[in-house]
Amino acid sequence: MNAAHLIELSHSESFLSNALAQSLRVSVDILEFRTADEGLCSVNLFACSKNEVPNEAVAFFTLLNHALHFYEEWPMNETSASDLKLIANKWLTPEVQKAQDTSHSDALIQIEDITSSIHSRIKEKINSSRMYNPDRWGVFLNGEKLSAPHEAWTPLPNCNVIALANEWNEMEFLYEASNHFILFSWGTGA
Repeated sequence: MNAAHLIELSHSESFLSNALAQSLRVSVDILEFRTADEGLCSVNLFACSKNEVPNEAVAFFTLLNHALHFYEEWPMNETSASDLKLIANKWLTPEVQKAQDTSHSDALIQIEDITSSIHSRIKEKINSSRMYNPDRWGVFLNGEKLSAPHEAWTPLPNCNVIALANEWNEMEFLYEASNHFILFSWGTGA
């Protein structure tokens, strides 16, 4: 899938309403690389298993819907059918209109740069005596702090990567990983 196809699908009311209705039933894992650092902030990766969705397009709209709910702290089970139309019109369609294709190698460099910077900052803070809010620092999977390192889901070689944002202070990439479809989301608080 490429950015133009994603944009085209966002204009199809029947496709979008069907995809969003399906998204309410799809399980999405959230991998968070959390810091309380104002510049680095946190990275969130939203992942849905390829087995749970009929295709890449439904997966991408599912991930965007789950990300909206995550950032707005809005439980998915409180979303009604009438909410879905509002979500599509006010958030998803405008968000998707910014979509652009980006190269696999550029996205991979950005993803690895951000996640390794955050890993280093987390490790540095944990090893320092000046750590504040220790429960806010670390790597979390579905809200549970991981004691062992977890690899960020990275794009498959030669997969299409769609950038919804690719700026110095914000990055959002949609892509395919080995067993999942992924939304990589990062923005600085500075």
